[in-house]
Amino acid sequence: MLANLKRSEIFKVKKLGKVATFQYGYTATANQQGEFRFIRITDIDEQGNISDKNKKYVDLPNKNQKKYLLKQEDLIVARTGSVGKTALFESNEKAVFASYLIRIKLNSTILPKYYWIFSQTQQYWNQVNSLTKGTIQSQFNANVLKDILVPIPSLENQKKIIAFWNKKNEMIINFQILTKFFQEKKQKLLNNFWNF
Repeated sequence: MLANLKRSEIFKVKKLGKVATFQYGYTATANQQGEFRFIRITDIDEQGNISDKNKKYVDLPNKNQKKYLLKQEDLIVARTGSVGKTALFESNEKAVFASYLIRIKLNSTILPKYYWIFSQTQQYWNQVNSLTKGTIQSQFNANVLKDILVPIPSLENQKKIIAFWNKKNEMIINFQILTKFFQEKKQKLLNNFWNF
């Protein structure tokens, strides 16, 4: 996709630390009930989405509520376990993020959705693997995260990349729904063979 954008544009490649700041999440024990949804590493699926399965909750003292409250289009990344796994918070749900996650706050030169798309690429994952290689237990703290190199086109072209992604992703989701429908039809047909 990047190759199809304006050939005349010179893409800037910057370290993430030059265009973002980082914040560690809240340390608490997850509960079945609470005022805030508690987003943990295990809530981020393989596609970088926040799952609605097995939700956990937490209560926060008033002094911590603003500091750890997630806002729409906040980026969070796993720093242990599935290091580098990144999610974009797109919900209206009142939620806070756990201590093994890092919130990435981007400056105005880079759109959150664009960065999230980049974080799903092989180029991103090659860097994650290289930066965490050789450590006994993979750690992806802010000092490592800031060294990720990010290609940054103009905001106009970032918006084009996002629109392209949204269109293709919608097609994939529709295909998956259709595939599931036909698989269920096939199974129903097979089951009916033995109804005698």
